Amino acid sequence: MSDQAFNFDDPVARCARQAFGIPYLFPWQRLVIANILDSIEATDTDDAGEIDGPYDEDGALRGRQIVLLPTGAGKSLCFQLPGLARAGTTLVVSPLIALMEDQVAKLCELGLRAERIHSGR
Repeated sequence: MSDQAFNFDDPVARCARQAFGIPYLFPWQRLVIANILDSIEATDTDDAGEIDGPYDEDGALRGRQIVLLPTGAGKSLCFQLPGLARAGTTLVVSPLIALMEDQVAKLCELGLRAERIHSGR
């Protein structure tokens, strides 16, 4: 993919390119990531120190979504990229120990800080 197709002003796309060498994201990944980032921003405090709140104007809980896709479809990027795009620590809860081990190993190979906590260690 040419650099013309890559939006250098997009911090999520920049993270995907720099951290993982991924030249593009699927539209559904962009939607999931946007929902995650929107829900994080919605619970940030404003200038007066007030929390905006986790609910949107329709009363629905922001950021709530189900992403059901086959193994290898790119779901992990949907939580890894928002974690890289924002400062601080990202906590991901997963019921699959083998998946956690694999993902932490790959992130560490890329030079990213990652750790896991589970019953097996």
